[in-house]
Amino acid sequence: MHVAYFYPRHDLKEAYENAGIDLHFLDLGGRYSFVTGYRRLLKLVRELQPDVMVSSLMRANLMTRMVSLRTGIPLVGTFVNDSYGDIRIEEKSGSGYWKFKSFWLLDKWTSGIPVKWISNANSIADSNAMALRIDRDKIVTVYRGRDVSVFPVWKQRNEKVFRFMSYGRLLERKGFAELIRAFNRLERDDVELVIYGEGPYRGALESLPQSRRDTEKKSLLQRHRNTEKEEGRHEAVDHSSVVTKDMGGSFEDVGDTDRSGKLLY
Repeated sequence: MHVAYFYPRHDLKEAYENAGIDLHFLDLGGRYSFVTGYRRLLKLVRELQPDVMVSSLMRANLMTRMVSLRTGIPLVGTFVNDSYGDIRIEEKSGSGYWKFKSFWLLDKWTSGIPVKWISNANSIADSNAMALRIDRDKIVTVYRGRDVSVFPVWKQRNEKVFRFMSYGRLLERKGFAELIRAFNRLERDDVELVIYGEGPYRGALESLPQSRRDTEKKSLLQRHRNTEKEEGRHEAVDHSSVVTKDMGGSFEDVGDTDRSGKLLY
């Protein structure tokens, strides 16, 4: 297996190398640089002659589709976000809205190139199939997997509080607000929700009605690289918001700064 990535973020480089996977950094300096990226990827693909290609995230998707079209090597696309849902559209305004619409059109016009698609949830598959006019039968759902062997086995504790933990980048479309509202409907005093993350939606989450929140406990933690170890301290864990990106620019960890916020509810 070979993994190519375009932009200078090397967050997962060590993990790939430790796994024995060959990495190819195509070193795009600009934010887009589509023509340069296409040429470099085309050269690499001609050298490696892979049987199949898999692309992830918008910029990598567009460049890889053009290479697939040029070489005839089959491409498998991926869906990891509800990219064109109502919440995503409402986030855009002004020139950002028209830029978003332009990429949507490019995505739709080239979406017929992949021979198959992988989605990490049925709802995401349904939404993207409708937005891009893709045959739903071409999409296979493979839930985002994790190696459970690296997590500590949970042991029941003699504590009075049962803690739930969730982590991810704090964006509206991640569903943290719905999680908090649902949690606050629990008529119990022996449960606690802990959210690790950072992002532009943090302020909105902090302003939600917090019937059970202990504001004195709110703190900022260092960014967690070993989330498996952190998970061992909690009774229940929600992995639904964790996203990693192979080829499309920035990597999304538990935060978008050097710190990861901790919210207690």
